[in-house]
Amino acid sequence: MLHAAEYRTPEPFAGQRVVVVGSGTSAVQMAAELAAHAQVNLATRHPVRFAAQRTLGRICTGG
Repeated sequence: MLHAAEYRTPEPFAGQRVVVVGSGTSAVQMAAELAAHAQVNLATRHPVRFAAQRTLGRICTGG
């Protein structure tokens, strides 16, 4: 088990099954980053509402 504050990079999780718990910004961003390296499940109490992110004043849709 690893807390979000201890997470650095997805490489140590390569090829593994990972469960990310939570629906906050940190959890969703970590799950998205990990998905390129591992099989990821996101566990939440409620459905996640995805919204466009703003980076340096520009809207990023992730695509």
